[in-house]
Amino acid sequence: MNEPEELSYEQAEAALRNIAGLPGAAATMRRSANGGGRPAETPLPLPQLPPGKPPAERAWGEATLRAVLESAPDAVIIADAEGAIVLVNRLTEELFGYVREELLGRPVEILVPERFRGAHVGQRASYMADPHVRPMGAGLDLYGRHKSGREFPVEISLSPLRVKDERLVAATVRDISRRRQAEMHLRNAEARYRTLVEGIPAVTFMAALDESAAEISELYVSPQIEALLGFSQKEWLEDPVLWHRQLHPDDRDRWHEEFAQTCSTGAPFNSVYRFIARDGRVVWVHGHAQVVRDGQGRPLFLQGVAFDITERRLAEEAMERLNQLLERRVAEAVAESEQRAEELGRSNEALDQFAYVASHDLREPLRTLLRYIQLLEKRCRDDLDETAQGYVTKAVDNARQMNQLISDLHTHSRIGREGGFAPVDCSDVLSEVCGSLRAALEDAQAEITSDALPTVLGVRAEIVLLFQNLIQNAVKFRGDAAPTIHVGARREGKMWRFSVQDNGMGIESQYLERIFSIGERLSRKIPGTGFGLANARKIVERHGGTIWAESQPGAGSCFHFHLPAASAADDHTDPDGVGSLFRSTRQPRGHNSGRKRLPTPSDAATPSDADSGGR
Repeated sequence: MNEPEELSYEQAEAALRNIAGLPGAAATMRRSANGGGRPAETPLPLPQLPPGKPPAERAWGEATLRAVLESAPDAVIIADAEGAIVLVNRLTEELFGYVREELLGRPVEILVPERFRGAHVGQRASYMADPHVRPMGAGLDLYGRHKSGREFPVEISLSPLRVKDERLVAATVRDISRRRQAEMHLRNAEARYRTLVEGIPAVTFMAALDESAAEISELYVSPQIEALLGFSQKEWLEDPVLWHRQLHPDDRDRWHEEFAQTCSTGAPFNSVYRFIARDGRVVWVHGHAQVVRDGQGRPLFLQGVAFDITERRLAEEAMERLNQLLERRVAEAVAESEQRAEELGRSNEALDQFAYVASHDLREPLRTLLRYIQLLEKRCRDDLDETAQGYVTKAVDNARQMNQLISDLHTHSRIGREGGFAPVDCSDVLSEVCGSLRAALEDAQAEITSDALPTVLGVRAEIVLLFQNLIQNAVKFRGDAAPTIHVGARREGKMWRFSVQDNGMGIESQYLERIFSIGERLSRKIPGTGFGLANARKIVERHGGTIWAESQPGAGSCFHFHLPAASAADDHTDPDGVGSLFRSTRQPRGHNSGRKRLPTPSDAATPSDADSGGR
């Protein structure tokens, strides 16, 4: 094809400098004189050179003009009225993949995707009929076609030119593929963020801060605001102070104080507030937000999330009211219980006092009665027939039983009244008990063994009575074999746990609790009053411990009880806290410790008076 007519230096210089974005060559448009209202092309003005330059120096050479064209930041394509390409720059070659010679003289549709080429011819003809400047970013969705057939998004600006009598069009083409990708990624990220934000059961928000950070206005609030407070998202965003009006009046001052602290210190905003919903409901909200700052540390906006905790708060208030009611009722019950305990204590104290006095006052008349019956038996024995002799014998036996019962009642009432707490060596106690029960142990051929027993803190006379009752019961309630009794001890915290194990007749499980009650006797064939284990429990409980029994009929019984330790460590106790027969103090059958027999509470001197009760 023929080379296009060369433009004048003045026109080419201004046009190319305008395309390249260089200063001093802006195109000017004016209205046509005929009043048509359409912009008309005018020769572009020459660049203004510094004063003093001769006119001959104002025209630049062709090489300079082409250099300006090549320096343009976008692809530049100049076509004639028929759409034939007459001039391109280097970026055009790079953008579309053609060399310059492949484009010159070819229709511009070669650079348009095939599916748009037919329509583009008509659009080009319409433009040439009414040429005008069309800037980039005019909202058109345009695409270019690479030589390889690949399509890519572009922005195109059009500028009509007139060179002498020829009308040309200069097109500036910019590849916006990266921008489109960035926009797509941004839209995807925004969609994911919006889906996440609007899918959580909470209100998310962003609020702009003024220069002093004293006031805020909403930039964004999620649609959940309508479910929370009854105001639509649009209403919330269009009224910048709606949030402040709906904030509960009693919480506003606290909000200002806490928010000012957040802005001044940078600490997260985390607090609970009340809002008034559209329908007047009070809504409890737990808000958490942070202030986003610029590079200089100045606050820009607030972003956060608000959770509806109304149900939880109402539940907490109901629970608090219930707790207060429960505490009040518990306090009333405790006061009533304490009052009853005091009354019961006074009643028990009165009963103990009565038992103490009654048992003491009844003993002398009963003794007198017994002596007169025995005297009657002695003096009238020959005058009494067999039946009368039987009556006298039964009267004597019952009087003695009554005497023992009164003695045991007296002993029971004395527990806790006499003696002070002091260290008590339980090894000495066991030896003393064996001595006091020597005759009974020898008659039963009993064998007693023990672990190394500790020193406890207690009332010695009561601890002696405790051991005496348990060992005496083991002898009384023996089986067919000779009794074997073992006393063990092991440390449990601040207490010592003792055990008295025997091989006797045993106890059925339904009686293991009842045997510690006053007057409970499992066998009427064996003498006793039923005070022995009741005394044992009273002694143990007075010392802050507990007592219980484990047993199987025919396999013997084991009584366990706790007594307080005398000190943090006892030198002569088992260091492992577990009794061992290999380190036991073994007592022979009918062992006599040589110690003085422990006096029983009964004043009677007969061997039966040593019996302090039975199971």
